[in-house]
Amino acid sequence: MILFRLVLLLLTGAFMLYFLVLVRRSAIKRLFVAAFFGTGAAFVLMPELANRIAWFFGIGRGADFVFYLSTVFLFFLVFNIYLKFTALEARQTQLVRELALRHPSQEPGAESVA
Repeated sequence: MILFRLVLLLLTGAFMLYFLVLVRRSAIKRLFVAAFFGTGAAFVLMPELANRIAWFFGIGRGADFVFYLSTVFLFFLVFNIYLKFTALEARQTQLVRELALRHPSQEPGAESVA
């Protein structure tokens, strides 16, 4: 059990280091990442804390509470990625249209006017 906790803490620390140091993010995103991984580390070190918080919200076990939070977080993450993808797609469409207007190509078989 202690080895498993140690592995989880090392993985959590490595991911947090990656997101906070190696990936450039805004201050709010860095704060969110620190809170997310800090909470994960707290639950690894003190599993009873998850049970107490779950009981406060009327959930039977701490593992269920963590699962519900993870599900909500993943839905948020997928929705955020969808919004970014949609914005990127709209920007790409705009750029392609601008390029097409700047450099119109001739239809095949049409005569060149030069």
